[in-house]
Amino acid sequence: MIENPKYANLEMDENEKIEVLGKIRKLSRYSFLKTRVEQQIDLWKRKLDEEKKLFGDVILTDEEIKYNEINQKIYDLALARLKPKEEEAKYKMPDGYEDEKGHTDYDKKYSVLFKKYKDDKKEVEENEEQAWEKTQKMRTGNKIGAQNVKKPADQYQMLIDNQIDFVQKDVLKGYMEKQKKEKKSKSNFN
Repeated sequence: MIENPKYANLEMDENEKIEVLGKIRKLSRYSFLKTRVEQQIDLWKRKLDEEKKLFGDVILTDEEIKYNEINQKIYDLALARLKPKEEEAKYKMPDGYEDEKGHTDYDKKYSVLFKKYKDDKKEVEENEEQAWEKTQKMRTGNKIGAQNVKKPADQYQMLIDNQIDFVQKDVLKGYMEKQKKEKKSKSNFN
């Protein structure tokens, strides 16, 4: 039964009730998702702030620095996604080039041709290809200075959970190979 006062006095058959309930569920889900996204972004921001407070004056390893940069980038991208875009990529009908008397305004007509060449103060967003080219230029660029000097953060390595397993497998593999070689050498002497 629908408890909304707007629909309480309306006579509806079962199909109409199911349809209205489906729409209400969808609206409820959208509002839930909107608040959930805001909560998650707030939680992420608090996590980043707490990490800055705790590790702000500590020398971090390169892996930890990269990890923090990635987390900050994720947060920035999530915020950018929530902000409404000012200029959407929708088609806009062009203005008419003729005035009320039927005369053509050539300045207005040809201004469309030169519109993309005008130097606007707006920042142009990079597309995927431009971003890739930029990273390629940075990778191939000449690096000047002492490249082999270790940073203080290089003294320590970040411990990965499954790193111990990898080391253990390598050690066991080497041990097993050593035993096989010993057995072969013993069998050759016999």
